[in-house]
Amino acid sequence: MRNLALLFLTATARAAPATPKWEAVKCTDPDITDAKVAADVRWESADTNTSWKAAVAAWQDYKPGEEEVKLKFPAFISDYYGGPEGWDCQDPVNTPCSTTVQCDETKHPAGAISTSFALGKDNMKAAKDSASVQNDLTSAMGALFDAWKKTQVDYLSEIFSGSNSTTLGMLDSLIRDGMMNMVPVDINLSGMVQLVQTVILGQMIPIAWSVAPAAYTPFVLKTGDACSDTMPKTLHPYMTQETHEKTGVCWNGNQFYVLTVGTYRVDVQGDTPGLPDSEPPFQPMAGGTHDVLDGKSWGGITLEDIVISSYSGYLNNGNRNGFQMSFDDSDGAVDQLMFSGGVRTPGFFSLPVCTSLWNTLMQIAGSPEGKNYYPCGVEVEKTYPVT
Repeated sequence: MRNLALLFLTATARAAPATPKWEAVKCTDPDITDAKVAADVRWESADTNTSWKAAVAAWQDYKPGEEEVKLKFPAFISDYYGGPEGWDCQDPVNTPCSTTVQCDETKHPAGAISTSFALGKDNMKAAKDSASVQNDLTSAMGALFDAWKKTQVDYLSEIFSGSNSTTLGMLDSLIRDGMMNMVPVDINLSGMVQLVQTVILGQMIPIAWSVAPAAYTPFVLKTGDACSDTMPKTLHPYMTQETHEKTGVCWNGNQFYVLTVGTYRVDVQGDTPGLPDSEPPFQPMAGGTHDVLDGKSWGGITLEDIVISSYSGYLNNGNRNGFQMSFDDSDGAVDQLMFSGGVRTPGFFSLPVCTSLWNTLMQIAGSPEGKNYYPCGVEVEKTYPVT
């Protein structure tokens, strides 16, 4: 979209003096040539809003002859301003639509400014196809990106189609007044990348677990035991020492775990002395262990982050699952502000929290997996205003 805005700008500057204004502006205009001029000032100097309306009107009247090539909307707009050929902004990997257009490459400065098309389009590039699907975090994330890729491709196809007033209005709102050209130059990009990775991966990791072929049911277990290097006796035979070591989290002196429910012949009967030929009900998830979420990979996310955020949300909700992180900070409670605690903000992670070992085992034994907050089994009751 940035390149489309530039196309609009430069196209205006090259026409002979005439009305409307955008056809008279020259590429030598100080507001066009000075890189220090704000994007919205350049946009207005080139009369790009008027130019854009004229270009859209021309598109809506466009009826190619039988012997002519039928241009798609982005290619038509570029041609309208005398810009480069081969624009197909509906294709996420189209190179011409990703190329910056200079003022002297169009008939009018408004043409160069209007090519802010490309910036917006490049900000929505599709993800690469995943090669295979395995039961680990990497491939589960790949499957998630496949779904994201399709969504972005569908969006690009629609917004650059020029097919109706709705999509044209959406595109107009994105590029109007040079908004797509207002790229900040005073931000810490490396720090921003790390922050964005942490936030996005923090949200995607639980989703990836939930859609993985292994059919994980992620949850946080608080056993009531004190922290220990060895597995509490209360968890025998429902967990192994290895799972304790890989998934255990010590917070405020209390023992927590990030787990999934076992799926192979799980037996949780209270009178069972052991679990021969079956899988203990409390299992680690692929990728949900300390060696993977070690604070160095996956945006620096750790199991401690997941436990603290999920359990804090549980406490804030009156010891119930279902806490939703609020976007409303009008009450001024600093500890409730969105992301005030980073990824440990209450509710950033929202895995179900189980605080009763016995109730959790009974949920696994007798409740359907589709039940809300399974296997913790605590649902938020509906409340109604007092009349």
